[in-house]
Amino acid sequence: MLEIPHPKVFCFGNEEKGEYFDVVKFFDDKWQFSYIENGSNKLAHSIEEAIMKNEWLK
Repeated sequence: MLEIPHPKVFCFGNEEKGEYFDVVKFFDDKWQFSYIENGSNKLAHSIEEAIMKNEWLK
């Protein structure tokens, strides 16, 4: 797992599979997790949910 640090965004990736996704921190200091489903971003409640539901795993 590769992590690219940034103060308000974490980009995680699996270099072996070429899979990457972001976790974004917004102005209200809340983190938003998302995953890709049918080519679109969908909100997740946790990073675990984002990883498990991401269409790359299917």
